[in-house]
Amino acid sequence: MKSKGVTRDDVLEVLYEPTAHGQRIIGFAVGDVKLSDGDVNQLVSEAKMFKQSFLWKLLDKRTCYAAQVYGVNKAKDFGDTRHAQGMIGAIEIQDEIVSILARYK
Repeated sequence: MKSKGVTRDDVLEVLYEPTAHGQRIIGFAVGDVKLSDGDVNQLVSEAKMFKQSFLWKLLDKRTCYAAQVYGVNKAKDFGDTRHAQGMIGAIEIQDEIVSILARYK
């Protein structure tokens, strides 16, 4: 698979507003474009389904397993371990976004 460049314009961002108790979510944007209520509702619905899906659980476990195999069992140097940490970091980022969306509203 050929990798293409990704910019801020391709990334879902959570928009926050400060409150007396920290911050609250006020919406979502892709790049500089705030998503409509309809788009947000669609994402929330998809996130709820995806979070509970068998596919998500398999992808999560597969990535964690690969990180364990290549970062611990087959690691030859610190670079291998660091790569495995990156794999775990990526799945944590994805899980965070899906969880935020699934809990929204």
